[in-house]
Amino acid sequence: ADQYLPKPAQTDAILVALFGPAVAPTVPITPTHPRRLEWEHLQRVMAEYQGNVSAAARALGLHRRTLQRKLGRTPPDET
Repeated sequence: ADQYLPKPAQTDAILVALFGPAVAPTVPITPTHPRRLEWEHLQRVMAEYQGNVSAAARALGLHRRTLQRKLGRTPPDET
């Protein structure tokens, strides 16, 4: 092996090793909170079903009331 990375390797180091320094990200990558991801997914599904809670709940495999409860929550912060 010509190149190796010590463990644990950072994402930036892996990208530089694979693709060279020109591809290294300039903006730090921050993970998104799982509740934020869930909220965004629910919003996309609701938009897909034009706001029909029953149809969206069926597509998600949730009880309609559970989806309504989740939709009633405020969206989590980006941080």
